[in-house]
Amino acid sequence: MRFEDAAKFVEFHDKQLGRHVVGLRHPEPVAVGTEMLVIISPPGAPDQLRMMGRVAQVTPRKDGSVRLRVEVQPRDVDADWLGAYLVGLRAGLDRASAAPDGFADDTAPLPRIESTPPPTEELPDQIRSLYERLDTLTYYDLLQVPRDVDAETLQITFHALTRRHHPDLYHGHADARLLQAINAVYRRMNEAYSTLKSPRRRRAYDEGLVGAPHTWRLRLSEEDHEAARRHERVRRGSTRVGDYYWRRAREVLETARESEVSIRPALRESARLLRVAMAFEPDNEHFRHALEQVCDRLASPVV
Repeated sequence: MRFEDAAKFVEFHDKQLGRHVVGLRHPEPVAVGTEMLVIISPPGAPDQLRMMGRVAQVTPRKDGSVRLRVEVQPRDVDADWLGAYLVGLRAGLDRASAAPDGFADDTAPLPRIESTPPPTEELPDQIRSLYERLDTLTYYDLLQVPRDVDAETLQITFHALTRRHHPDLYHGHADARLLQAINAVYRRMNEAYSTLKSPRRRRAYDEGLVGAPHTWRLRLSEEDHEAARRHERVRRGSTRVGDYYWRRAREVLETARESEVSIRPALRESARLLRVAMAFEPDNEHFRHALEQVCDRLASPVV
């Protein structure tokens, strides 16, 4: 069974495979209890799910073929991989339905803001204070995170801040000067997150913070920013979701290379993300080549 459509595979899993059954069409009758090998190819994944199953029900069809209900039991290793793969696949489908194809500006976070809380009385004073100190704050200070913040904490903190400081909160509730402040703060927060979420841009930014504070480059220069953006746009996906998982796969490996921990868990995570990317762009040769390289490294006894 080969699937090219991500949504159809998720539906198939929820209705059949997740319940350890598979419905198959067979050209001729098969006895109940017959063992058979079931091979399933998920969308965009070079790996196949191979499971031994047992025929539990046979339903004749008018054309002489039969419909089989086969009970299957995936191996533990396949179940673990499939579970992680489906998490990413479902998230990708949610993102695809929430945003049109095509690339948004890199300074905008991928998860969309569904709603924003009402402004509190103290928020305008906080925004004015941030605006007055904007050119003295590092990206880390602005986002209220430590220098060694991990990617997940950075993302959670950023989304919490931007929900509280979103300009839409103040339309009709603020004068022109406050709107100027909130827009400036919001843009700088997006700039900070866009820089820190990218290992390459974050490394360039951190190099600018070496030495005494009065020598710091508090913002990544336009030249450095554009150079990093040009580099990161190489071999991007043709869809917003495919490209998102492709970049996440790269970031996982880049982050692991800069740490002292084993890179093997990062390779496994990168392979999972690349499989999800390929579910949306099965013909993307760059994705496929990258996945083959990661899988080759995983297969090596020494990584």
